[in-house]
Amino acid sequence: VFPFGIMMNWPEPWGKIWDNWSRFPRRLNEKLLIPTILSSHGYMLRGQYRNHNGRRPNMYWLTLAESTAHKDTNSSDVLRDMGHNMRDKDILNSVFDSMHTSDSSITSDTAFVKSVEAGDGALYWNNTEATRVFQQLAGNGGGNAHVMALSDKLIEVVDGHEISGKRKAQENVTTITDPNVQVVFYAQPETINKYMTAAMIDSGFLGRAVITLDDDDLEDDEYSLFDEPDYEEGWK
Repeated sequence: VFPFGIMMNWPEPWGKIWDNWSRFPRRLNEKLLIPTILSSHGYMLRGQYRNHNGRRPNMYWLTLAESTAHKDTNSSDVLRDMGHNMRDKDILNSVFDSMHTSDSSITSDTAFVKSVEAGDGALYWNNTEATRVFQQLAGNGGGNAHVMALSDKLIEVVDGHEISGKRKAQENVTTITDPNVQVVFYAQPETINKYMTAAMIDSGFLGRAVITLDDDDLEDDEYSLFDEPDYEEGWK
């Protein structure tokens, strides 16, 4: 949970970066903006940064906020505005122009790898209504192997070494090495309560997400999302 004003206390250039984003005349929420700011800058760094294991800072964010929290305003809309702002300054080929789409066609592991492949190893997936994604991953009683494998691809994104391809009857999907991928999901807490499954917990899918909360009016106990009495000692 990010306290208000946290970016102004970070080392430069983060204070200046926050100031640039906060200039737009709309209702911006710092806690909802932080995933957008950090993921977009991680994406723009591309090959200029590696962690101590020599891998890119790939992340996927799961930001929980109510339906009235202006998720679009603080993610896809503000990315569009940043792109327009750069073009107004005669900066061509703004990287923000390729970051504002929410790709609803990514419904399986194959579609995900193809999306990364089409972006020359790079993908910025911003989904402000991720309920549908979690509905698919939950499988609706039995599930689809290709959809369930999407969670494996997101685990590989964060691991940062490669996103494995696969062989199908009519085509091959190439393994992508050294991927540059950022995934930002926004969802309501009720969505996670309803659709998160034990398999998603056990696989490490949840453990690799950066979970952020917009919880001004909520008690911590309300975010004990995974109380399932039939699953050993329950999830916390």
